[in-house]
Amino acid sequence: MNDVLLRPKITVSIVLYNNRPEQLELIIKEFMDFSEKNKRICEAELILTNNNSTSLNTKSFLDKLGGFGDIKIIDLDSNLGFGAGHNKAFEVSKSDYFFVINPDISGLKLIDVKTVVNYFQKHPDVGMLAPRLHDVHGNLQLTNKLQSTVFDQFVRLLGPRVFKKRQQKFTQACQPLAYKTVNAANNAQGAALFFVACVYEKIGGFDEKYFLYMEDADITMKVNQVARSVYFPNIVLTHEWQQKNRSLKGITIMIRSMFIYYKKWGWKLW
Repeated sequence: MNDVLLRPKITVSIVLYNNRPEQLELIIKEFMDFSEKNKRICEAELILTNNNSTSLNTKSFLDKLGGFGDIKIIDLDSNLGFGAGHNKAFEVSKSDYFFVINPDISGLKLIDVKTVVNYFQKHPDVGMLAPRLHDVHGNLQLTNKLQSTVFDQFVRLLGPRVFKKRQQKFTQACQPLAYKTVNAANNAQGAALFFVACVYEKIGGFDEKYFLYMEDADITMKVNQVARSVYFPNIVLTHEWQQKNRSLKGITIMIRSMFIYYKKWGWKLW
């Protein structure tokens, strides 16, 4: 049975919170271009989950959009966090593949869906793909990380110059093939993840105990218990990556997420 010929359905899920109108406009345009480009290969829908945005600009934009065609809007009464927002989208989606992306991801319209679907079809043991990510200047982002340890998380909070060799090992910065070839993903970056929908359902989606941070490391571990997670450089996306975990509030949330993660998966200190 050829899934490509059967036009599988793909849900693109984006969780919003106080996003700029121009960013939202770009999301819509890229999805429309993506849908048009791949209409012979797949049926695509976009689900925008508004995590109780307080910005009037975000609310106004979504009110005007109103949900049309293949675009759905979910308005939440409270900010449930990144993972919970995507889980809400999954509940209303009926797709073969569930594609989670951040609002600051671009390049959606450049994705060759046939490449993705063919790979899943030829590798039925794979449940999740993590694309190669570049920054806005075209530089590779080191997102194909090794499994997290307490030490690695701690030194990353201190900045890139602290224990530099250890950080390079953690991000596989000195392993060129880690970013040039398809290989195992042990700690995927949640900014862009392709899931086989039945695998996402089987693992219960994202663990909603995390509000922000570490939920992507967690879901990689969960997928790897029932299938395989793969770093997939054949697909390249641009990630603006506005990191906010250097603020006191962000660091506090990060530390809380670390406790949840290591309590669940074991306190691997080094």
